[in-house]
Amino acid sequence: MAGIKGFASPARSYEGNQLSLDQLVIEKPHATIFCEASGDGMAGAGILNGSVLIIERGFRERHGDLVLAVVDGEHLVRRVDEMNQLLVAEPLPGDETGYPAVGLGRSGEVVIEGVVIGCLNRYR
Repeated sequence: MAGIKGFASPARSYEGNQLSLDQLVIEKPHATIFCEASGDGMAGAGILNGSVLIIERGFRERHGDLVLAVVDGEHLVRRVDEMNQLLVAEPLPGDETGYPAVGLGRSGEVVIEGVVIGCLNRYR
């Protein structure tokens, strides 16, 4: 059997700082949770089916933030529209049906669990 010879990896001699995902994405470990997204309601914001979301509790949500909310017992990720007092979906253009906005002041239970501070998408 013939041997295979190649070039050594250029990364082998690189001695830079190690990259730590914990340090990169988690500012408050005690207040950070991870969850997996399902569905396409936030695909327009880059949150795909299967995305891993990094949620930080303890932030006061602001206009434009993405939040994890519990609406009538169901967990949803939506964008905060404070001007209209709504939580709105961001599906891909042309796929807006089936994602009604949720009123923040409506009757029924709406609880903001935390603010989405990051999203990890796997491509394989």
